[in-house]
Amino acid sequence: MTLGVLLRSRYPTLRCFVFSPPGGTFSRELCRLTETFALSVVVGDDAIPRLGVAQLEELKRQMLTCLVENDRPKHEILTQGLGAYFCNLRSRQNCPRMTGHTTARYKEMKQQKMDKILNTQLEASASGSTNLFQDKPESTVRFALGTVTHNKLFPPGRILYLIETHYGFEPWWASADYFDHVIISPHMLTDHLPDVCYRALKHVCDRTFEHL
Repeated sequence: MTLGVLLRSRYPTLRCFVFSPPGGTFSRELCRLTETFALSVVVGDDAIPRLGVAQLEELKRQMLTCLVENDRPKHEILTQGLGAYFCNLRSRQNCPRMTGHTTARYKEMKQQKMDKILNTQLEASASGSTNLFQDKPESTVRFALGTVTHNKLFPPGRILYLIETHYGFEPWWASADYFDHVIISPHMLTDHLPDVCYRALKHVCDRTFEHL
């Protein structure tokens, strides 16, 4: 896709077709520019189009928050997660798929948790405590996250988003802003495989042109 941007001025009629592109490459403004000559194809929960520094920082924050607030043994969480991934790897149809949409209740709880983390940190700083992290898991999360901010980067061009349903793959036009988060699911790696992308496109084409 980068080569297409460089050649665009020399070849005004250039068209680019990008399959499962990496997400951490183009700013939002450059994405709008590439929409005039580029088409990207993204399948399901593919993690690669969502891999930007800002997206990974947000994923890191969510994972750290879950870990420090969860009282279950960490080895149990890890083994169950790996077991769910490998056991469901070959059974795509029977696996629940994450939509990436958060409920209002989840957003409210998340905001309350983060407010608590920030307030704990501010109170500890105001009291002049020399050990901010003793018996304070919220402070551990805050310390691990740091204060560096990053601009979000997105996949290029117009995005044809192929979502797997009970009836096969459904095509949708998706905004680049939809890929501002990483979806954790058993399919986040396998959806990036070339054969999965090919099968999804073939299914959509066969169903579209079967009556023509």
